[in-house]
Amino acid sequence: MPDSSSLIGQTVSHYRIVEKLGGGGMGVVYKAQDLRLDRFVALKFLPDEIPHDVQAVEQLQREARAASALNHPHICTIHDIDEHEGRPFMVMEMLEGQTLKHRIAGKPLEESEIVKLGIQIADALETAHARDIIHRDIKPANIFVTPRGQVKVLDFGLAKLLPVETAVTLTAGVAETRAFVGTLPYMAPEQLQGKGASTRTDIYAIGTVLYEMATGRRAFTEESAPELVSNILQAQPPKPRELNPAVSSGLETIILKCLEKEPEKRYGRVHQLLSDLQRLRPSRAGRPLIAAATLVGLAVVAAVAIMAWRIERARQPATDSRPAIRSIAVIPLANFSGDLSQEYFADGMTEELITELSKIGALKVISRTSVMQYKATKKRLPQIAQELGVDGIIEGSVEREGEQVRITVQLLDGPNDRHLWAESYRRELRGILALQSDVAQAIAQEVRVKLNPQEQIRLASARPVNAEAHEAYLRGLYELHGVTAETTDTLRSQSIERAIGLFQQALTHDPNDALAYSGLADAYYSLSTEYRAPLEVMPKAKAAAAKAIQLDDALAEAHASLGYVALFFDWDWDRAEHEFRRALELNPSLPQAHGGYAQYLLFRFGRVDEAMQELQRAYSLDPLLPSLHGDLAWHSFLARRYPESIEAAQKVGHDDHVLALSYAELGQRDLAVAAADRAMAYTHNPVTLAQIAAAYVLAGRADKARAMLPGIEAQARERYVCGFNVACIYSVLGDKEKAYAWLEKAYLARSD
Repeated sequence: MPDSSSLIGQTVSHYRIVEKLGGGGMGVVYKAQDLRLDRFVALKFLPDEIPHDVQAVEQLQREARAASALNHPHICTIHDIDEHEGRPFMVMEMLEGQTLKHRIAGKPLEESEIVKLGIQIADALETAHARDIIHRDIKPANIFVTPRGQVKVLDFGLAKLLPVETAVTLTAGVAETRAFVGTLPYMAPEQLQGKGASTRTDIYAIGTVLYEMATGRRAFTEESAPELVSNILQAQPPKPRELNPAVSSGLETIILKCLEKEPEKRYGRVHQLLSDLQRLRPSRAGRPLIAAATLVGLAVVAAVAIMAWRIERARQPATDSRPAIRSIAVIPLANFSGDLSQEYFADGMTEELITELSKIGALKVISRTSVMQYKATKKRLPQIAQELGVDGIIEGSVEREGEQVRITVQLLDGPNDRHLWAESYRRELRGILALQSDVAQAIAQEVRVKLNPQEQIRLASARPVNAEAHEAYLRGLYELHGVTAETTDTLRSQSIERAIGLFQQALTHDPNDALAYSGLADAYYSLSTEYRAPLEVMPKAKAAAAKAIQLDDALAEAHASLGYVALFFDWDWDRAEHEFRRALELNPSLPQAHGGYAQYLLFRFGRVDEAMQELQRAYSLDPLLPSLHGDLAWHSFLARRYPESIEAAQKVGHDDHVLALSYAELGQRDLAVAAADRAMAYTHNPVTLAQIAAAYVLAGRADKARAMLPGIEAQARERYVCGFNVACIYSVLGDKEKAYAWLEKAYLARSD
């Protein structure tokens, strides 16, 4: 086999070798001219000393397959793989610049450059991981930097598909790195222990690269292989700021998190690391001012460039392989304020972002009650996407420093766990609503959703807020919505009462706060369903909703609240329909509006099929807590569709009282009694107890129903109990006098 230098000037396939660019343990690279396309490319051959090493040949082929499967601006493009005189080679894009190893050259880089390069490296690895490809050999020598500062990740020769694992054999010397699946100084502890590699292995390697950029030296500098291995497994490297005081605490925290010995303590996914790096980028507000004349000149140049780019792009076929996203879930934003007492603020930011996105009719946006189930979750994105039935997932964080708020968000392809876009925003607290609108519009642009004129107006009309009022409003939301399915009735009612107090507090700071009035309406209506008499709280809910709409007619939640009042308290059918339709026009992803409209269709007109369709829409928007917006099993029962009611109740798992009623109506008495007995074991709610009692009577166990009546009536003396439900028990027992008496109470109380 001829030596490396003898290839210069030869033609290999249709490539003429021009010069040797360099070589390493696993390849020799030449500059070559592509004689067909008249361009320069890079050819990578196996080194001369191992031309017949089957394992090395297979490794080169793996590199080609892995890299060619990736289409990313920060990954070196692989054009082809071929063979010359029994010697395989790979054709890659020709790069100008230097490796990161030469860029560092023993000296730390400026933090702005570290962050810029780190973001590009992480972005490239995020794409690889989404295709189940682990690089396994991230190091400065495998990262190329062009003269314009663009990163190109090289050498996927050690990459393997995720399910495949290979044990590591340690060698006596650092030079014998081929025996490792990786390069020793940059290998993670689990690789050295023979446990194989995962995405967290690459994250560790990124940490070693960031460390070297920040300090100018490797995290572990020992030359002896045994000593180096021992320190990687057991020792902690010097903290970056001890070696370079110019390193920020934020960057040091990121680096040390990547370098954790235990994989589970590192970032779980590269996009989380990417998000933290993006937070370190200088904000636009921190950039120096430019003279006005310069700005005008730049604007003209930019306008011409944009026009040229658009014309050129219009001539070319679209090549973007980004998946179509028409449904989104916003996973609870992480609280990065360093203060656990700020959890309410992070949750409030999550809810407000959901509200803003829900204004976009072309997107299905999952309700907050379902996404909150994933707060601090360890589930993988594909599982979350499947459970919620969405294409896209928004993750991010909120950091509050006094009156300043920074929100970082990223858009991910949920089913494939692939990073698509990320951005960071910073505003004063008074501009928080405008910030949320900006985020929503940016996401709409990224998923290529076209906003209609009304949506554009609604998203652009965010007003400044009073900081104290908004603080109280967010705390009120936290109390109103921060309960779980396991919360007792007493604690639930107490939480709602606290929410009312906080919304009223917000109004003392800003009497024209439409959001606080809307929250107040929602809270009063929530009390009326089970805890307080409708005559006591429904007029307050109505007044608050009407005031909210007077101040801001675009508040869908306020229209929905007013719709419920009109339907169940005023018995004003036309007004109820108008308000529910208006709510859905403003927010097509509002499950309570779909649920309310379903009940209007069922109770007013008996339009069962249409009502069930609306309930199904509510379910799709709030798949984990759908009964909050209308119980499909209960409404199927009311429509006398008993088999459908049974099926729906069995899916929910906590609707045994409805199951009992449906079985009883079908004459399946044993099943009805069994279901009623199960329901009795976990509820003290008087409404549910009344339904259970009715099921017992229908199933031939009137004795059980009579035994329940004293307890239900005792509750009615202590708290509000809907008289209609008690009347139903007496009616099925045949006691018409008491049934009429309870119906009279229900009518006078305007019970629903």
